[in-house]
Amino acid sequence: MDIKDVAIVVLAAGNARRFGADKLMADLDGSPLGVRAAAQMAQLNAAAHIAVCQPDAAITPHYLKLGYTIAENRHAESGLSGSLHLAVEAAAQTEAQALVILLADMPFVELAHVAALIAGCD
Repeated sequence: MDIKDVAIVVLAAGNARRFGADKLMADLDGSPLGVRAAAQMAQLNAAAHIAVCQPDAAITPHYLKLGYTIAENRHAESGLSGSLHLAVEAAAQTEAQALVILLADMPFVELAHVAALIAGCD
């Protein structure tokens, strides 16, 4: 599969209740934890880059700066399934034929891993 046929989606609308604070804005080597994987994926020439965030989330400007389109999850209490639904809806508005879903709180997902995953989907 060609990367130009894939939408990269970062799910970033969780409440981080167990963390006790805004986990995505927690410092990781000088930048927000929730930006690390998204910044790497922004380097891919994908059909779209989408971040699913709660309205007015502190992390949203970081994703916009990286070129991501924001899909607002106004009902984050619906859980992961609500964010996935929004991700699919947003990707359906693009030329993408497939999705790669990443969780914003998994900062060590590397560009090479995702590129290999996409390349292996022929």
